[in-house]
Formats: sequence, C-alpha cells, structure tokens
Amino acid sequence: MASTRVDLEPLRCREGSIGARRVQALAQAVHWRWMGFDDYKVVLYRNQPDGWVAEVPAIPGCHALMPTREEALVELAAVFRLISEEYGERREPLPADTTEIVHA
Repeated sequence: MASTRVDLEPLRCREGSIGARRVQALAQAVHWRWMGFDDYKVVLYRNQPDGWVAEVPAIPGCHALMPTREEALVELAAVFRLISEEYGERREPLPADTTEIVHA
C-alpha cells in the first residue's frame, strides 16, 4: 500500500485552539491508518538449522520464525497486522521506518 498524503491546509486553525488540536489528532489518525506492511523494509534471513526469520526492524516485536521463507513472510504479515491494530487502539502512529540497507 502506498503512503497517501492528506492536505490539511484548508483545516488549519490558530495554534492551541480546539480546532488545531482536532486537526493534529486527525493528521495522526490518517498517518497510522495509512501505514501498511508495504511501507516497511523486511529483513529475511536463514536461522540455521531450523528455518527462516522475517522481521520488520523498525517495529519492536515484529518478527516471525517459520520453516520456510514463504511461511515466515505470511506469518510476519499477520504479526504486523496485530501490532498495527494495537497501535490503532492506543491511537498511536506506527514507528517510522528508519531501516537502511547497507549490504544486500
């Protein structure tokens, strides 16, 4: 899912007003709702001898260990979905992806 930008300029209010706080809350809600699995880098590596690890390094606890690469990626997507829902329930945005690939 591609990241979507929302233009909030028409909704701008004086800093500190109730309207400004509502606009900020709306911006945060839009941000976490639009962050998806495809917006993050996934690291996949062999865990000798028992299988494969797939993880999203930017999100603590977002990893899966499975016998095959394919199963690890499917399980990772399910783990990501659960974590995303937890962040949403707390009305918190998911962490930004700051992962850099330096050697592939």
